[in-house]
Amino acid sequence: ESALIRSDALTTLGTITENNDEDLHRFASRDDWLFKVYNIAKNDEDEQVRDDAWGFLAKIAESVQTRPLFNEKGLLEKLMKDVDVNADPVPLSNTLHILGLLAAHDSCMDV
Repeated sequence: ESALIRSDALTTLGTITENNDEDLHRFASRDDWLFKVYNIAKNDEDEQVRDDAWGFLAKIAESVQTRPLFNEKGLLEKLMKDVDVNADPVPLSNTLHILGLLAAHDSCMDV
C-alpha cells in the first residue's frame, strides 16, 4: 500500500506541474528534490513507483525553464556516469531517455 501512495504522489506532482513551468521549476530547484526523484527512480523497490519517478524526471527535462537545473545541480553528470556503469536495460533505457531529452532541446549537454 505504501508503494501505491508513493506512486500516486509522483503522479499528482506531475499532474499539478504539467502545464505550469513555474511550479515545476520551483519544485526542481528546491534543495535536493531533483536528486530525491532521481533516487526514487533508481532505487525504489516498487517498479511502478520507479516508472512514475522516471516519468516525472522526463517532464522536468522537457521544460525549458527546468532543463538547466540538471547541469546546475550535478544530475546531468550523474546520469552520464550511470550510462557507463549500468548493465540493467530498464534503468539504462530510462537514463538514456532523460539524456536524450536534454540533448535534443538544450545546450546543457555541453559539459
